Amino acid sequence: MTQPHIVSLAVRYLDREVDDPRWSLMGLMEYVDAWDKTIIETDEVNEALRQRPEIWVVRLDGGIVFSSGPGERKVTDADLKETYDAYTKDFALRLEKLRSRE
Repeated sequence: MTQPHIVSLAVRYLDREVDDPRWSLMGLMEYVDAWDKTIIETDEVNEALRQRPEIWVVRLDGGIVFSSGPGERKVTDADLKETYDAYTKDFALRLEKLRSRE
């Protein structure tokens, strides 16, 4: 079930500058997590993309990025799972780095 406030956060993220190198599914996940302390779901990402038809999904070796040029219209559950796995690994590495400074 989609949560309207999460979709709203996702749309706000998608409205950012296209050339931002962090304009990716992982960046979106991090943005929503930072504002709402929750992990966005596939349906919520796709609803935000539906509201912004000028934004496309591009699959690269490094993950999913958003683009103003041709690509796919939706993310899949597999895309989100892969991105979540990468996000949690990245978060753990950053946390470890912060703790090592103490």
